[in-house]
Amino acid sequence: MTQHDTWVLLRQNNPLLEIIDLFPQGQIPMRDPFPMELVSDDKGEAALFTIDLERLSAFQAMEITNAYAKKIGVSADEILEDAIRNKGFGLNCLYVEQIFCGAEGYQRSKELADFYERCPEPTLEQIEDFMIDQQKRWVDGDETPPPLPQEYESVDFRLRTEDLENYLQKQAIDQQLAGYSVIDVLTGRAMADALNKQDSKFTYELVGFEEFLEYE
Repeated sequence: MTQHDTWVLLRQNNPLLEIIDLFPQGQIPMRDPFPMELVSDDKGEAALFTIDLERLSAFQAMEITNAYAKKIGVSADEILEDAIRNKGFGLNCLYVEQIFCGAEGYQRSKELADFYERCPEPTLEQIEDFMIDQQKRWVDGDETPPPLPQEYESVDFRLRTEDLENYLQKQAIDQQLAGYSVIDVLTGRAMADALNKQDSKFTYELVGFEEFLEYE
């Protein structure tokens, strides 16, 4: 099975609010980068993400089970059996505030964008076919995604965000700093070199303390 790499941050009114501290930085691991289930209840239809059961600790899984059982009013055994059958816990997409993806989530998001370009107004049958293919390849199968783009200009224009641009710039700087000594980092030499590589419009260089005083 493909190692999933999607995480989400939830809105304040989410059903896991009481146990959110069990998750580092409040990030919940997701099986898919978009909702793959559609359910109906007395409040209408809801698109569901799936919390990735494989990436939860036993304690996290039991606490989610108990939280859902309490909220829905059914037994914990029913919730857990459903989670095992679906390889995760359903979560209404309305609770999701931010999504973070690795290589798999990025590739699948591209495939979703491609699908809607091919089918701008998809039929239910077309949506079902797409979801079955996703399930077969990425959930039940062992599809291998290509590496993430290393430069923002290489990112699919449909998936570009300011947060992603900032992340890739930070990652590039971190990689450049990795080859420098502690002294180079502390004196600012490493950062000056990194900035020169990132921004060709300006030239950054170290200024001695005496030169700094003369400038003042």
